[in-house]
Amino acid sequence: MKSSRYVVPAVILFLCCISHALYAAPPRIISYQGYLKDGAGKPVTTATNLTFRLYSTASGVGPVWQETQNVTPANGVYSIGLGEVTPLSVTFNRQYFLGTQVGTDPELRPLQMLMAVPYALHAGCFPGDMLNCYTGSPETLNVGLCKGGVRTCTSDGSGFGTCVGEFTPNCNGVCLDFSSNVANCGACGTACSFANAIPACQNSNCVISSCTAGWGNCDGNSTNGCETNTSTSVTNCGSCRTVCNKTNGTPFCTGGMCNIACNTGWANCDGTLANGCEINLNSTANCGYCGNDCSSTNGAPSCTNGVCGIVCYHNYANCDGNVANGCEVYLLSNVNHCGTCATACPTRANATSFCSGGTCGLACTSGYGNCNDNWADGCETNLSSAYNCGGCGNICLGPLVSCVDGECKSQIL
Repeated sequence: MKSSRYVVPAVILFLCCISHALYAAPPRIISYQGYLKDGAGKPVTTATNLTFRLYSTASGVGPVWQETQNVTPANGVYSIGLGEVTPLSVTFNRQYFLGTQVGTDPELRPLQMLMAVPYALHAGCFPGDMLNCYTGSPETLNVGLCKGGVRTCTSDGSGFGTCVGEFTPNCNGVCLDFSSNVANCGACGTACSFANAIPACQNSNCVISSCTAGWGNCDGNSTNGCETNTSTSVTNCGSCRTVCNKTNGTPFCTGGMCNIACNTGWANCDGTLANGCEINLNSTANCGYCGNDCSSTNGAPSCTNGVCGIVCYHNYANCDGNVANGCEVYLLSNVNHCGTCATACPTRANATSFCSGGTCGLACTSGYGNCNDNWADGCETNLSSAYNCGGCGNICLGPLVSCVDGECKSQIL
C-alpha cells in the first residue's frame, strides 16, 4: 500500500510545547497529519496500522524511537499525535528524520526531516544547548558537500543562535566548493579554461595545472594559456627558454629537438648543436667538408672556396697534380723530374742515369767507359780490351801483354 504524507501547521504546536517543556514539562507530543492512498491512487478509508520511527541520520539506520498506531483515515486524511503510544524519549537537541511504514510494506523513503518553526526558535532554552540545523532543501542534506550545522542556545537562554557550520546548495541546487571546482571556480558557472592546457582551480582562482604535450606557458601569462608550441619554436624548443643555436646557420626545431641548417661555407663538424656550425669550410683543416685536411707535405697549404691548394717550397714540386700528397717531388735528385716536373733523365747503353743538383748525368756500368766523350751512344767501350784496358786509351803494349781484369799483364812462358 502506498502512502503520501503532507505535514500541516499543526506541527507548530509540538515545537512550542517542546520549548516550553524546559520550564513546565507538558506532554511531549508531535501533532502530525498525513494522507493515505492505495495502489490504485484512491484514498484509504479503512483502519490501517502505521509505524513511525525517528532517526538521527538521513540514511535511516538504527531508529532512536518508534511506535505503531492504528488510524482510520477520513477520505485518506488522518491526524495523530506522535508520542501518544510510546513517549518521545529524544532530547531534540539535534536534527532528526521521520520514517513511516504502512502495514507490512517497506518503510517509505526518503525520510522526512523534522524542521523548526519561527515561534519555537524564540522559545527559551538552556545556555549552551545545541540544536542541529539545516536551511537548505531537506533532500539535499548530506548529498555531496551539503551538510547540516548547529544552533547554540545563547548565554541568557533567550533562544538559539544562527545556524553555524552548515553547507547549503550554492549552485543549481548542488553544494560545490568554489575554491577548487574547475567548472565553478570562485562562483557558480565560472569554468576554468586555457588554450593548450589542463586547468585547475586553486583558492577560487583559475590556474594552469599543466600544459598539453608540445606546448608551454613561456610568457608566464595564464590568460593566453600555453601559447608557445615547444615542438617548433626555435626560442623555446622542447621547453621554455631553450634557444636553438644559430651560429653560422639557420636553426629549426622539430618535435621539440633543435637542429640547424648551416650557411654555405660552414659546417657542424663536431655534431654539437650547442655551438652551431662552428667550422669554416675554407680552412685547411676542413676544406670543403669536415675532416678534409689539406696536405702540407713540402709546401704551404691553402683552401679557397672549399678546394685545397699548396705552394711548394724551393726545389719541391707537385708534379702529379694531386694536392692530397702535397709537393711530392724533390727536383734536385728525381731522375723523372730533374730540375723541373717531367724532365726525365735519359737512359743510355751500359750506363745508369742520375739527377744531381737538378741536372741529369750518366754513370757508366762497371767494365764500360764513354771513351769517345759522346753520351749519345752511352758507355760504348768495353774496358777489358787491350786498347782500353781498365780505362779509356790504356793500351797494353808488347806481344805477350794482354788485358786481364782491367789490367795489362805479361804472359809468362
